[in-house]
Amino acid sequence: MSRQELADGCNAELNRRYEAQGRRPRWAGMTEKTIGTLERGEIRWPNEDYRRALCAVLKSDEPSLGLYIDRPGSMVQGDQQSLKRESDSSQHRRVGSFGGRHDAYEYGQGFPLGQEELEWSIDRSADQALIFASAAAAGLDAQSTDDLFSRASDIAQDYASQDRWRTFVRAKSLRDSAFEQAARTKRPDNLADLYLLSALNSLLMASAAFDLGRPSGALRLAQGARTLAGLSGHTEAEAWSIGLVATLFNWQNRPQEALVEIERARRLTASKKELFRILNIKARSSALLGDRSGTEDALGEAQGCLAGANFGSMLHDQIAGEFGFDSARASACAGTAWLHLGDGAAARSYLEAAVAEYEALPHVMRPWAPLTGARVDLATACVMSRDLEAAEAAFESVFKLEDGRRISTITGRVDATLRQLRSNFKNDNQARHLGSRIESWSKVD
Repeated sequence: MSRQELADGCNAELNRRYEAQGRRPRWAGMTEKTIGTLERGEIRWPNEDYRRALCAVLKSDEPSLGLYIDRPGSMVQGDQQSLKRESDSSQHRRVGSFGGRHDAYEYGQGFPLGQEELEWSIDRSADQALIFASAAAAGLDAQSTDDLFSRASDIAQDYASQDRWRTFVRAKSLRDSAFEQAARTKRPDNLADLYLLSALNSLLMASAAFDLGRPSGALRLAQGARTLAGLSGHTEAEAWSIGLVATLFNWQNRPQEALVEIERARRLTASKKELFRILNIKARSSALLGDRSGTEDALGEAQGCLAGANFGSMLHDQIAGEFGFDSARASACAGTAWLHLGDGAAARSYLEAAVAEYEALPHVMRPWAPLTGARVDLATACVMSRDLEAAEAAFESVFKLEDGRRISTITGRVDATLRQLRSNFKNDNQARHLGSRIESWSKVD
C-alpha cells in the first residue's frame, strides 16, 4: 500500500470502531503525512485509536510495527514542571477591569463573593471530579475523556459571550486538573488525551490573556500549548497552536516571525479548514510587510481551501466556538489585512460583509468582541475612504460598549481609527467632532 492507501484504510477502520462504540472521533484522522512521520520514527507512540487501527489494517501487533514509547519519564516531568512554573509566574500579573467588579484582580484570587463565585466553584469541582473519578482505578476510559473534551468545548463555545477573566479561570482550572492527572497516570493513551486537553485549555487561556492586555503571557501560553499538542500527537491541534503563535506575532508587529510559524503549520496539517485559517493569518502577515501580491495570493489560496473543506474537523466542527473559523472571521481578518495596506475601499467591503454576517445571528449568539472589532475596523476603513458619516455610524454601537468589555484588541483598533482621523483630516469640523467623541470614550476608566 501507498502511504495514502494505508491512511485511508486506517480511517475506515476508525470510523467502523467509532460507529460500533457509539463514540465521536476525537482525532482528525490519518493522512499521508501521518504515515510518513511513523515511518521516519518521528512519532513512536501515536494515540490508542491510531495504534489499534494500524494493527487491524496491517494484521500485526504494536511491537512488530515498531510502536513504543521512547520518551523518558524525567523529560515529561520536566515539561510539566516548566509549564507549572509558567503558570505560577502568572499568578501575580494583573488583568483588565470589568464593570461591576473590583478594578483589577490577581490571577489567584478568584471572583468576589456572589453568584459568579458559586458558578465558578461548581464548574471547577465538577471538572476535577471528572478526572479524579475516571482515573481512580485503571485510568481514563473512553466515556470519561469524551466528557472532558465536551467540557473544553463548553468553555470554547462560551468564549464569544463571556468575560475574558471568567474564561481564563475556567480553562485554567480544567488545564491544571489535567496536569495533576498527567503526573500520576501510567497509561500512554491517557497521557495523549491529557496533553491534548491541556493544550486546548492553554490555548483558550492564551486568547483570553491577550484580550486582557497581556500579550507576552499570551504568547508563552500559546507556545506551551504548541508543545503539549505535539506531545499528544494531534497534528491539527498543533497546527492551530502554531497559528495562534503567528497571530500573536502579527499583533506585536513581528510579521517575519509569524510567517516562519505559518510555514511550519502548513507543513504539519492536511486539514483544509485549518489551512483556511492559517492562510488568512498569512494574508495579514504579508500585509504588515507591505506585500500586496502576497496578501492577494494568501487570500485566494484560502478560498480554494475552503471550497475543498468537505469533511469534519475536531477543532473547527466538534469543539467549535473559539476554535472555529467561519467566513465572518475570515472576512474580518481580510479586512484588517487591507487596512494594513492602506486600501480603505477593499477593507470596507470585507468588513461590511463580516459585520452583516455577525448581525444576522440571533442577538444572544452574537460574539461581542469580534463584532465590535469589525465595527471599529470598518470605521477606520470609512475614514480612509473619506466617508465620515459612515465612520460615525459604524462607531455608534462601539460607544455603547460596556466598560468591562473594553479589551485590548478593541482599544488598539480604536487608536488606529484616531490616527487615521488625524492624518486624513486636518481642518475638518466633522472629523474633529468624531475624534473628540472617540477620545472621550477612550479615556473612560
